[in-house]
Amino acid sequence: GAVTCEECSPGFYSPDAGATECSYCELGTYTAEYASSSCNSCATGLTTEHVAAKHVDECVCEEGSYALSSTLNDPNLDTLCVSCPEGLDCEIGSSDNASSLIHPLPLAGYMTRASDMLEAYKCLSESQCPGGGIAACGELRDASSIACGLCVHSAFHSG
Repeated sequence: GAVTCEECSPGFYSPDAGATECSYCELGTYTAEYASSSCNSCATGLTTEHVAAKHVDECVCEEGSYALSSTLNDPNLDTLCVSCPEGLDCEIGSSDNASSLIHPLPLAGYMTRASDMLEAYKCLSESQCPGGGIAACGELRDASSIACGLCVHSAFHSG
């Protein structure tokens, strides 16, 4: 059978003539072009969530940091990633935009309030603040109180 030559798809590249297959773009790189001979690197502090990324928009902040939403989707600004504050967990791709699918979340023993999800309050115990969600408090704890320190109206402190 005849041998045909094919272009590499976006997310893949072939650096050498005579290659028998395309290579995928590694983490932290992407290419939107067909027939690429290399991949573009994400800006400093950014990576991709998977290999074979096809677009610069797939470059996101690394785990342990979050993107300032004021720098997202602005073609004149590089996305600025900031270190995750104490008491918060920042997954890869986190943003300070409350409507973002991925944003910093409190660790067990901390709580945040809906009005400021980046301000983590240390709780007296992990049972008061299980973490994992904005304004997440333990059972019968008042999520509107700082560090889940108060019981809800229908409950009382014992001990």
